[in-house]
Amino acid sequence: MARRKILPPQKPPKEPKGGSQAGDGDDEHQLRLREVRERIDGALNNSALVPEQMTEFRHAILTVLQRLTPTALQRVHRAVKEYRFYPTLKAMTEAIKKKYPKIASKIKQGNVAKGFMDRDGTMHLNGGGILFKRPAKLVEFYAHEVAHAIDRPIHEISGSQEWQSAWAREIRDMDFLSHEAKMSPEEGFSEFGAMVLGSGIAVADAKQVMPRCVTVWQEHDLL
Repeated sequence: MARRKILPPQKPPKEPKGGSQAGDGDDEHQLRLREVRERIDGALNNSALVPEQMTEFRHAILTVLQRLTPTALQRVHRAVKEYRFYPTLKAMTEAIKKKYPKIASKIKQGNVAKGFMDRDGTMHLNGGGILFKRPAKLVEFYAHEVAHAIDRPIHEISGSQEWQSAWAREIRDMDFLSHEAKMSPEEGFSEFGAMVLGSGIAVADAKQVMPRCVTVWQEHDLL
């Protein structure tokens, strides 16, 4: 039986321009980043991914995490107890159904989960593709799930009056984000996160069209 290659230690992806606001001297933030990288590397080495997928997936998730402010990373670190990576959408869907049998009845036949932040703190991730009926880069795809983690465990930000007001005026009643983002403040929060953390759109540009949403994130030290 052929032995599966183990992902060798790698340097983290270069910090994107306009990325994390943490300074190099922020020891606690850097320690948290290192812990997250170790957790992700362990998850990748225990996955069924081929080496090329392991490298691609690692780069995507770390790119998103390194764009987070110290406060945002702290929230993600608190919420995410485990990362799991899958080679296909089907594999992830089956794993979720096995862990949560009741969810199986809610997944329509032919549909597959694109990503899932479960109630036990596991972030399930696979490759990119179509996100809310539109093509999405892998970084954007992962940013959506990271934004869910920022809002966990009790949706305290998306459930706040300030976010719900911003969501109603700039997401629900407008056409900047997806149809699904209009369905709930929680999904709107994650779609907004996918935009500002994963799409490459600058915060200053996002503020031109969704100033209230940007302000809520900034007031919570998430941007």
